Amino acid sequence: MVQICGWLRALAVRASRRDASRIQDRNGAENFALLRRKALSLLKQHPRKDSVKRKRKAAALDPDFLAETLARAAKPEKV
Repeated sequence: MVQICGWLRALAVRASRRDASRIQDRNGAENFALLRRKALSLLKQHPRKDSVKRKRKAAALDPDFLAETLARAAKPEKV
């Protein structure tokens, strides 16, 4: 009985990972790819001297940093 419960739990975990991203139909995948590229571009443009990975984590954990990054997108720099 214990082996069956463990097997069912492992099966449920694999199924949840497979269904984690539901952006497969129609233009959803293309749209989300565009959003991901834009977000990556905004993080690269931020003047902070951290890696993009650290900036992504900071944006996820710190609402002020996220707001600052998005505010920079709203007002582009003059060239």
